[in-house]
Amino acid sequence: MKNSITAKNRKYTALAWILAILVLAVAVPVNLIFDRLNLSLDMTPHKRYSLTNASENYLDKLDAEGVRVDMYYLNRLELLENDTTVLDFYETLKNYDKHDCINLIDFDPETQPDIGRKLNPDNVYNLKKNDLFLVCNGNVKRVQGGGIYWEEYTTNPDGSTSVVSEQFRAEPLLTGAIQCVVENIQPVIYFLEGHGETPMSKYSKLTTNFANFNYKSKQLNLMNEEKVPEDACTVIAAGPMSDITEDEYKKLSDYADVGGNIILMMTPNEKSVSYRYFTQLMSDFCIGMDYNRIHESDTTRHRSGDPFTFMCNLVPASPDSDEEDNITGELMSGDTANIDGLVCYMPASRSFHTIFGTNYGSCHVDSLIQTAATAVAEPWGGGDLDDPETRQGENLILSMYSKNKMRKNAKLAVFGSAEFITDESTEKYGQFFIIPTYLCSAVLTWMYESDINLMNISSKERSFDTIRVTSDSDAKTLIAVYTIFPLLIAAAGVMVWLRRKDA
Repeated sequence: MKNSITAKNRKYTALAWILAILVLAVAVPVNLIFDRLNLSLDMTPHKRYSLTNASENYLDKLDAEGVRVDMYYLNRLELLENDTTVLDFYETLKNYDKHDCINLIDFDPETQPDIGRKLNPDNVYNLKKNDLFLVCNGNVKRVQGGGIYWEEYTTNPDGSTSVVSEQFRAEPLLTGAIQCVVENIQPVIYFLEGHGETPMSKYSKLTTNFANFNYKSKQLNLMNEEKVPEDACTVIAAGPMSDITEDEYKKLSDYADVGGNIILMMTPNEKSVSYRYFTQLMSDFCIGMDYNRIHESDTTRHRSGDPFTFMCNLVPASPDSDEEDNITGELMSGDTANIDGLVCYMPASRSFHTIFGTNYGSCHVDSLIQTAATAVAEPWGGGDLDDPETRQGENLILSMYSKNKMRKNAKLAVFGSAEFITDESTEKYGQFFIIPTYLCSAVLTWMYESDINLMNISSKERSFDTIRVTSDSDAKTLIAVYTIFPLLIAAAGVMVWLRRKDA
């Protein structure tokens, strides 16, 4: 009987060895063939190493049409090939380059600055390593390398942070950029003119920054147009000294009805001007404007000798705000603005307030910047029917926003001054207005994302499993559970096998 069992064990052992050899005999040649033919299979859950059918079909179409898109990558590709943290990005770039319509050009902007100058002859873009530029028929679109990966963090009890998930956004960004340059799609920010506004030429630093985020900037005189142009992503009125006409109001209102975005920068105006139609436009979004000018009474909270350039505070989003409406979140630390130790300042500004009208239920209204209670608002300008009073001892609102869900999520933002983002202010006052300038950019991004994704290609997510250890005893327990116990079980199995193998 013992000899029969031993023979049977030997039979199964031999069969196991034969199966293992067969697996190797098949796996090794298959791998060699795939390597020889430069083939690969993407077995990841979200296909991080391959393109979606939407991208492949669009690129196939461009191949058939003979379209050529130059894709410049501001770094050397070989640096990515052996870096496992960005291997998915490397493979994605190679997948684009397989198509005849894509001409992938990698270069080091530090050692090959001539290529960088060719891409950026007017120094419009702030070139950075790992950025990408898509060029077709004179159309240029930049994809910032820093936006390829988006990581979500959680704060641990000890104050440290851990990555909980990562969004790999290369494909939606690149396919969207290719579509933009091929089909000449570029969002335009229009600066309103014809009412004494600060001219766009005095915002050259701002418009250059817009260009870095793939926005064009143009001036718009609505009195000469039938409607707001179709390519408008946002209309800005910067410091108007007179009101718009009823006809212009209707054109802006029609633009808002289809989900348009408007920014009003209403610098205090000492003249007896009543902004009837501008205020009506704000009222449609449940925002009211005050005819005043604010200064700071506390000498420790304003620029030396200038009470009209004063400290103020960013306002946290209200608890009922959606995550996408948390405009000030990334600019704040705790409950106060703190970017590299900078404090938020504003120049001479007017204030705003919420209007609780019949349309209030359709609007989400929130504040962005407010003063300290030591600020004083004095009456300033306005018409015969506008009768402001001196206000003090309260937090005055200097900037607000509103989103109207009944008008296809049309968005309106107001600032109490247009002076903080002029070239003169940024040169003269330096760091004083950095935070409200950042806020203005954040508002624009909230209104309209310039990274167009018309094919609705999703980012590819990767989650990270973490184990939180709060004490030495917990650490020892985990070591025992995940290391010692499995070893003991394995040892027990080996002992049982040794005792039974000749039984």
